[in-house]
Amino acid sequence: MDLIQYSQFASVVLSFAALYTMPDPQTTHSDCKPPVTNRTISRSIAVPAFVAGLVLFLWGLSLETQNPRTNAEDDFAWLILGVGVSLSAFAIALWFFRPGIALIAAIVAPPLAFVLASVLLITCVIAQGFGNRHHQSFAANGVSQITPARQMDELYDDCRRYITYDRNFRPEFTSVAYFGGRYKLVMKVPVEINSKSSGSMIGEPRFYLHEVSDVSVSPTGEGAGASFSRDFKFGLPEWEKVYQAKGDFSVIGFTINPTPVPDFEKYTAAERPPE
Repeated sequence: MDLIQYSQFASVVLSFAALYTMPDPQTTHSDCKPPVTNRTISRSIAVPAFVAGLVLFLWGLSLETQNPRTNAEDDFAWLILGVGVSLSAFAIALWFFRPGIALIAAIVAPPLAFVLASVLLITCVIAQGFGNRHHQSFAANGVSQITPARQMDELYDDCRRYITYDRNFRPEFTSVAYFGGRYKLVMKVPVEINSKSSGSMIGEPRFYLHEVSDVSVSPTGEGAGASFSRDFKFGLPEWEKVYQAKGDFSVIGFTINPTPVPDFEKYTAAERPPE
C-alpha cells in the first residue's frame, strides 16, 4: 500500500470520525447536550490523532519490510514508525488523561516501543535457536534420508552438507560438492527435521551447477574467492539422469570443461566453515 492509498484510507476514517462527533441537525434546543468541556475537546482531538498515528505506523511498517531498500529509505521508515507510535500513544493517553500526561506518553512511547520490540526479537531468536538445536546434527547424520544428498555423496569425494534457511526461516538441507577442479554443485531441498537423525524432504530439490573461471587468493593466503563463467539450474528429473549417467552432465546438455582452474583447492578450503 503506497502513500496515496494510505491518504485515501485516512480521509475515509477521518470523515467517519467527523460524522460521529457532529451534532444531529434535527435536535431541538431542549435536546442539546451540556456545554463542551475540556474532556470533550480532548477526546475529539484524540480520535483523528489516533487514526493519523495508525496510518503513519502502517506506512512506516510497509516501508521497513520492502526489499531492497537504501539506508536513507530505512532511516525514513524508522522515522515514520516513531512518529506513528508517538502520535498513537498521545491519542490514547489524551482520551483517558490530561494533555500533560498525553504529551509525556508521546515522548516516552517510541523508545519504550523500541526496547520492547528488541526484547521480543531477542526472545524469538533464542527460541528459534533452541528449536533448531538439532538441525546441523541432522545434516551430518541424516544424509541417508535425503536421497539426492546421498546420491551426491556417492558421486563426489568432496561433498559437504549443511542446514540453511530460506527467506521464511524454514530449514533446507543443502549439499555442496566440488569436483573437476572447477565445478561447484549445490543442492537445496526443504526438509522437516524431527531430531538429530530423523527428518524428511517436504519439497522438490533444486540444483545449481557453477563453473569457476578464476580463483583469487588473498595476500595472506588465508582466504580465496572465485569468479564464475557459467551457471546452470535444474531440477530432480535432470539430476536423476545425471546420477544414472554416473555424473555425466552432457545427458542434460551441459558439457564439462576438463581443464582445472589454478588454486581451486584453496577456494574449496576457504569455503569450508570453521569447525
